[in-house]
Amino acid sequence: LPRYRRRGYASESGGALIEWLFSTLRLRQIVATTEHSNLASQRTMEKLGMTLYRNPNREPAWCQVVGQLANPQPR
Repeated sequence: LPRYRRRGYASESGGALIEWLFSTLRLRQIVATTEHSNLASQRTMEKLGMTLYRNPNREPAWCQVVGQLANPQPR
């Protein structure tokens, strides 16, 4: 909902989830996807430290932008 946008909820919860995934589940990397037009999601991915890769193709829509974050301390 618009009233919950731009309050940092996605970045805060995403950061907590990343910490848990890396420390508890010991994942090597996290991958997220979105559409070219979803700039808010892309900004959130960048805030979380993800590197963004852009698919030049329009299809599949859910994989137009891919964010990747490697675990800095893989076990």
